[in-house]
Amino acid sequence: MNYSFFVRIFCIALACFIGWISPLHGKESAALKGRILDTQGQAVQGAEVYAYRSNKVKGPADYISNRTGADGIFTLVLPPGKYWVLGVFRKSGAKFGPLITGDKHSGEPIPMNVKAGQETERNFTVMDLREAARQIDKKSEELFKITGKILDKHGQPLPMAYAMAHLQPQLGTIPRYLSRWTDDTGRYILYVPRGTLFLGAALTFPVKNDYFLKNRIDVQGDMQEMDIIVMLEKK
Repeated sequence: MNYSFFVRIFCIALACFIGWISPLHGKESAALKGRILDTQGQAVQGAEVYAYRSNKVKGPADYISNRTGADGIFTLVLPPGKYWVLGVFRKSGAKFGPLITGDKHSGEPIPMNVKAGQETERNFTVMDLREAARQIDKKSEELFKITGKILDKHGQPLPMAYAMAHLQPQLGTIPRYLSRWTDDTGRYILYVPRGTLFLGAALTFPVKNDYFLKNRIDVQGDMQEMDIIVMLEKK
């Protein structure tokens, strides 16, 4: 029997098989689509959406969208299930690791259930530390000013650090209140409401999920010389 005949039969069978499994694959997946925007509502180019199977979002993502173009549009195809998703822009193009100056992040991961064959639309607003701090600057007398220095264990000022305060000692990803980056003097300014808060500082943004703020403070007014010691991690 002619060899070419077997080749034609094989190609026809393969095409039929692919045609059979492709619709099945489409039905078993879900799509998350939307835009990644900055705080001014403008599209962010070169950003991505990360999807994790748990709320531990410090390591490599389980799924990553395409990198956005000038329109800020992303598409992320996922198997059905529950995910924690967030938007990230990294100047370096890296896929994971601490954010550096100029990188942007959408904040706390958003839990999301996706179902087979379903298309969900969701936009993400990303911001850097300076923009996040600007959003909570003192706008009324309901917020009080805390000032001090961020120091290492030897009492030396730490530049490119920031102070933060939260309602609980353990953080998720983004603290409730945070300062801008410190300069060479290590001085920070932090605006917080009245009440009991937990105060701390860090050198990377955002901090890891199990980060604890050890300084408990009772805020009843402006507070000065609230120095914060940061234990540097070993490299």
